[in-house]
Amino acid sequence: MNHSLEILKIESITGTVTLIDDTYSHVGYCRPTFFINVTSDIQLSTLYFRDLNGAVPDQYFDEMTNGNAGTLFYISGYITSDFFQINSATTLHAKDSTYNNEQNINAIINYVCEKPPIIEITEPVSINIKPLKIENKFKVYVANLKKRIQMIDQIIPVGSQLLPIMYVGSEPYFIEFQTSVSISTIGIVFNSDFEVFNCTYDVNQTFILKIQVPMKYHINTSIDSITQYPNSPYDSSNNWNINNIVFLNGSLFDSNLFFYSIYNSTTIFDKNQYFSLVSGNNTKGQYLFLSSSFPIKRDMTPTAFSSDLYVYGNQTSFSKFSISNKGIGSNIAIEVITSSNLFLKEEFSFDCLYPDNYKIAIKYGDGNYFQPTYPYGLSKLESNGSCSFNFQYALNNLTGGFYVTISTDVGDATGATNPSPNGDSFRPILDDFQIFYPRGGDGNYAILTVKIRDVGSGFSYLYYGGNYVTVADLINGTINDGYYQKLIYVTFDFTCLIGDIASNIFVCSAPDDLPLNQNFKFYYGVFPLKSIPYLVDFDFEITSFNFESSVYDLSESGRLVTVFLNYSKSQLDIPISFFLTDRNYGDKFIDINSKSNRYLMDKELHLFKITFYIPQKLCTGTLPYLFVIHGKQFRNDYFNSKFGDQANLNIFSNECFELPPKFTSLSYKLNSPITLDSNKIVGWDFEINSGGDIKISYVFFHVISNLDKKGYTFEFYPNSTTYSSSILINVSPLNTPTQTFIIYNATIIDERGIRSDHIDNYKVVDVIYNQYSPLYALSISPFYSIDKSVLSFKVLSPFTREYIKPNISLSNILKVETNDFLDSSLYLKLTTNDDVGISLYHIPQVYIEHFTNYGDFQVIQCITKTNQTSTLICEYDIICNVEYGFGLQNPVTFSVYGVVDTSLNIASFNSLSLNQSISMYSITNSIKPSISSWTPLTPKNNRLTIFGRNLPTSGGNAFLYYTDSDSDNLVTLIFNFSSSVMAVLEIGSSIKPFILYTQNSNNIKSNSVEIHYLEGSSSSSASSSSSSSSDNSTLPPVTCLDSCGGSSRGTCIPNVGCRCKPPYSGINCLSETIKIPKPQTNTTSPDSRNEFPVNGTDIKLNTIISIVALREFDFQGKQVNIHYFDSWNFTTISPTNFTYSSSVTKNNQYVSNVTVSMEWYEQSSVIKFANQNFTINPSSLKYYIKLDQYPFSSSLNTLDLIIKSSFKSSQTDDVCGSKGFTLNDGNDYMTLQIGKYSFEGKFIKKAIINGIKVITVNNKWLDNNDFISNTTIKSETDSSNQQSSFVSIQIPHYNSNVLLDPSFSVLLDSNENTKNSICSPSDSSKLSVGQIVGIAIGCAVLVIILFLFIFFKFSKSQKFLSVKIFFYKLFKSFKRKY
Repeated sequence: MNHSLEILKIESITGTVTLIDDTYSHVGYCRPTFFINVTSDIQLSTLYFRDLNGAVPDQYFDEMTNGNAGTLFYISGYITSDFFQINSATTLHAKDSTYNNEQNINAIINYVCEKPPIIEITEPVSINIKPLKIENKFKVYVANLKKRIQMIDQIIPVGSQLLPIMYVGSEPYFIEFQTSVSISTIGIVFNSDFEVFNCTYDVNQTFILKIQVPMKYHINTSIDSITQYPNSPYDSSNNWNINNIVFLNGSLFDSNLFFYSIYNSTTIFDKNQYFSLVSGNNTKGQYLFLSSSFPIKRDMTPTAFSSDLYVYGNQTSFSKFSISNKGIGSNIAIEVITSSNLFLKEEFSFDCLYPDNYKIAIKYGDGNYFQPTYPYGLSKLESNGSCSFNFQYALNNLTGGFYVTISTDVGDATGATNPSPNGDSFRPILDDFQIFYPRGGDGNYAILTVKIRDVGSGFSYLYYGGNYVTVADLINGTINDGYYQKLIYVTFDFTCLIGDIASNIFVCSAPDDLPLNQNFKFYYGVFPLKSIPYLVDFDFEITSFNFESSVYDLSESGRLVTVFLNYSKSQLDIPISFFLTDRNYGDKFIDINSKSNRYLMDKELHLFKITFYIPQKLCTGTLPYLFVIHGKQFRNDYFNSKFGDQANLNIFSNECFELPPKFTSLSYKLNSPITLDSNKIVGWDFEINSGGDIKISYVFFHVISNLDKKGYTFEFYPNSTTYSSSILINVSPLNTPTQTFIIYNATIIDERGIRSDHIDNYKVVDVIYNQYSPLYALSISPFYSIDKSVLSFKVLSPFTREYIKPNISLSNILKVETNDFLDSSLYLKLTTNDDVGISLYHIPQVYIEHFTNYGDFQVIQCITKTNQTSTLICEYDIICNVEYGFGLQNPVTFSVYGVVDTSLNIASFNSLSLNQSISMYSITNSIKPSISSWTPLTPKNNRLTIFGRNLPTSGGNAFLYYTDSDSDNLVTLIFNFSSSVMAVLEIGSSIKPFILYTQNSNNIKSNSVEIHYLEGSSSSSASSSSSSSSDNSTLPPVTCLDSCGGSSRGTCIPNVGCRCKPPYSGINCLSETIKIPKPQTNTTSPDSRNEFPVNGTDIKLNTIISIVALREFDFQGKQVNIHYFDSWNFTTISPTNFTYSSSVTKNNQYVSNVTVSMEWYEQSSVIKFANQNFTINPSSLKYYIKLDQYPFSSSLNTLDLIIKSSFKSSQTDDVCGSKGFTLNDGNDYMTLQIGKYSFEGKFIKKAIINGIKVITVNNKWLDNNDFISNTTIKSETDSSNQQSSFVSIQIPHYNSNVLLDPSFSVLLDSNENTKNSICSPSDSSKLSVGQIVGIAIGCAVLVIILFLFIFFKFSKSQKFLSVKIFFYKLFKSFKRKY
């Protein structure tokens, strides 16, 4: 029977079939891929081609869809064919599903199969990779290679072979190869500078590949000494930290020397071993060789192994070492599943040694692995190290095919039993997929809208390019047939998966075995034809690339480096990413989707101009880098092969220094074992000498014991080349059991970011689950030259342990609070008791847990606040902050871990042990609209874009009323564009501030937000948490407390806080300032010192404000430079106005100048600054700080201006001291509290740059230890009557033309001889609940205003104050996500 078939026209070169991927021919045959879509009046089973002879050669049909629409049937999919010949045609055919009869579609595919071009590679190829490793990939540019070649048939070396190579693949204009160094116990002598290979492709076509040999043995090399760690056999402490570290000192080292290590047959070979210069130079220097051993089946038996070090060209080994590797063992995991009417209860437990010396991770279903960290999961711990883990979860009883896997880095894994399938085998169906990609911004976000059906268990998740769409994003319908919408972060990764509750997966992205291009689409619907859209064009070519300099000298200081790049089809508002990778570790330490590494095109140059910083004293050679453009990764070998030497990032140092930082000495405070016959201080003394005139910036220790896995952490900030200190632990025979203390982990980081880690916690998944050589080299331990035995000591105590676990009681949810952003706080009560005693040092941790059916396990650690304690009973207030939509798919559970008694017995609890689970549907599934942020308005732009949740998509409106009118005078606004997460509307011509809210068709109102117009197009409202080109403001919501003291004291601004009326202040306006004398003038520095009595008392108060330092940080938060202010020039402008100036140094050179103006305000005044009005309270001292041009080391870098505040009271009896840092009314407040009095600093979050541009800045409260290492800064110890604080004003880098100098304008106050003026009223203060009796000091930093107040406490209750602080911090900690 003949059936008529119609070919639907698809965007293609033939009009009937889309060519997706193409290759040149091989042996006369091409291998193209087509997308084909056919409709018929009968159901078809497959599609295929026949050649003109009627043959059906090898081909593969990947069916995408097969179904019917009314009376028509359709089938579509991808055909990859191996048989297309030169100058031949073919026909398309199908088979029906009923009789399997062939149906001739009578479609001729006019595809042209091309022969490969003649490949000519005339120049020698340089493998510019240092350090060279065992396997190295490199690309070769071929100018006339416009398609992929299918294969290279043979690669035959000409003459002797030192460096075998293999073909990896090809792409337009590039062929990729890989070197595989031949490892032998006898070094190969190879004197030629080049290796030549005859490469055959397409059977009889050849080309010559000439490679410059990247390794050789230099006969003049002199090795003076070899130092090896470990230098004697030892038992390893960490399976993945078994490093063979060899230092070689010598002269005339050739940069192409290649060392390698061979292990015995019981181990796995390390492909990441490397050899590189770490200090000095090639003439006279020190080299480091590093390799790691990976024993097989360490979990079963201890393993002894050895290693020999060789160099190419030498037939004897240089050194040997041996290690005895402990076996650790792990028992099989036990899974118990019980069913109830509402959910499946799963209990998963296993016994093992506690993972002090190996890593452990757990995987649920098809989700991601996660590492349980102390105390999560730990239910029992014995003194010999044996322990038990126990996890209990609630699953939706519709879940099918679920399983659990435990894995460790020793290679053992346990798969648990699957629950019984529930009978649902139907995959979800994608009906619609739409992306709205707003243009003109930063290109980082888009709105995703999908319609999904699932006829069985119901929709669970959609994964798209790193974003999850879940039930929380449902905007219409049900989980069986519904619409979902979400604001997504654009990663340009188009991996797409849809899963349902029964774990059925629908793959909605193109197969990953084909290269991504513009033609290759995923068609999820064929009647009508629908495909997942691409946001960007993949068919582009990099057209230009160069660094501004051919080589950068790092001998004395770091350098600012600029690279220029452009590519076809680039856009002003589509970002690209750039990363400077590590020579030894590659991209191990980077996040490929990091927003901070994204760059937009320079609007004036119309190309990408990226400036970054390279630190000093890196060793001579080239640095690797990585670009990510439209989701495609391009490494330095790509650019080098296409653009030659101009793509090399060459660096030079006369005397380099890249030694990993280490401890030079470590010794006991008391020799081990220690007998506790009295209270003692135990621990270690340590010393660090970095060498190379490089400062150490950070030191970290984590000490645990065989009984106490929480242990103790210690942090130090040396900021010096040498440093010594101690880590001290107080122990007592009254409460310390016999135990062994050990330094579990330690980290040292130098000022350039070069680090050493005792435990490698980066990309742990790769380490654990790759039982062979991991993808990345392992970190070096800072203890590599220390005797490992000194890392632990034993304490012998007369304390007698008991072995009964504490008891745990966790209440039900007592209260739920939901904020304006629809995030919720759950309040519970936890009680622990023990017959002997509860350890108050160990604070129990409560976790709320939820399984999403795509397997990712959500665990949220709650806030634990000690309420009442005694020796035997402790009560805790628990607050669990959960985001909107948490726990909608499955029931949630609560777990308690880390309950410890004085004998260090561990107890745990799970709500499922009482068969309790909690449904979050009514808690976190609010349908109330919520406005979270918005774009700024200006007189020239009255289009407002609001962002939030549950915004009305139809039948809804927005309403506004002006702040100077009654709330009944509403103006109704119509949305120009609306979605559930974003809406656009036009505001009238008035520029008065207004209150805005929206309302859906069910008359449910959203939260109200106060919006101000900006007076200039480059400014932003303080209340807006949106970002613009000039103001990246993101302020967390703030609640108003105590009705802001009533209408006479203050006004509540929603989400902003209390706006107090002078002379009242505080976050609730319950504080009041009173007049005090003007402080004495300081003629040597802008340090303000004031001492005065409090009227009616015998108390004297003392306040000090100092401008301490200026620090520069790179984009990774690493300190690049620090300048301490120690000398100032003083100028009197008026009796109440003074100016101070000081020079700023960098690399021992004067680079900038800072000017500080101080003005005393006797009466309350209003100033205008940064387009806002600010009220200065009476008796206030205001600072203006102006910083001239500063030479940032990178456009990614930022500055921190450090201000120190001190507060002291003469009262010493019956007084308490505390300090805090909070946000209110759009400003940050620092508070130093002593008894009834508070000293407060107000840091405005606005700044002016270049005289006109208003930006938002962040302020940060710092740890005092950051600066006490500097001898010019006194180290006060906080006490009941003395408090001090450091606050950092974080100054962002400014993108302006000054970058071209290269110097950077950081003009903090453009009007240096006039008073600052601008903005909206802003005067409220911090969280003191009292009456200000002291000084109010304002400070403009970056023209930021800082007010410092002394408060008199209105309420004598310290508990009242702590409650206020507690609720504010809770509110501030909420994370808002779309």
